[in-house]
Amino acid sequence: MPWVTYTEPEVGRAGLNERETKAKGVAVEVTRYDLHELDRAIVDDAREGFVKVLTPPGRDRILGVTIVAPRAGEMLAKVVMPCGTASASRRCSAPSTPIPPTPKRTGTQRAPGATGMRRPGCSAG
Repeated sequence: MPWVTYTEPEVGRAGLNERETKAKGVAVEVTRYDLHELDRAIVDDAREGFVKVLTPPGRDRILGVTIVAPRAGEMLAKVVMPCGTASASRRCSAPSTPIPPTPKRTGTQRAPGATGMRRPGCSAG
């Protein structure tokens, strides 16, 4: 399942990482793009961070993606969502599950007990 940690910069991941591929004995080719080398990141003044893509050697199938960058969640969604389409399913093994809500959306949702009401079985303080 893809996940994003909303820190500064954000950290997002889908599929396997390098440690998991080594533990499973899966051979991978690691392609890393540093943001300071990408035109769009330079224009957006978001030069700190990277995108790392794991693929089987010599193939274009995505086994895993890790992104550390401002708005990594948005970037990850652009990688993960196409993996759920029929035409891309042969090239992607990273899961296509939607990424959890962004901080903007979660700001509109209240945690249980936030209104001062308690749920049965919950104790305050």
